[in-house]
Amino acid sequence: MIGEDSIEEMLDDLCLLLGYRVRSWGRRPFYGTYTAWWEVEGYLALEEGEYLCADVTSLRQNLLGMPVKQFDLVVELAYQALSMTAEVQCEHVFR
Repeated sequence: MIGEDSIEEMLDDLCLLLGYRVRSWGRRPFYGTYTAWWEVEGYLALEEGEYLCADVTSLRQNLLGMPVKQFDLVVELAYQALSMTAEVQCEHVFR
């Protein structure tokens, strides 16, 4: 999803909610959101960026303890991201 400007805010929300970080492929530093990465070095990156989970244990605990409303937001954002990816690749979301 890196490079899809139309969903930049959605990607930022997911990063913040789930504790993911963004970096240029195989490099440091890590950025707290897609927008932060893009503004500092993403627009100059020769390769795409990557998302990394900062703490898998915390991610699991956050998902298990997350209120239903927040979990619903995560599912909706993930669905939108998947739908946009499929659209870009001219594929259907459900096979």
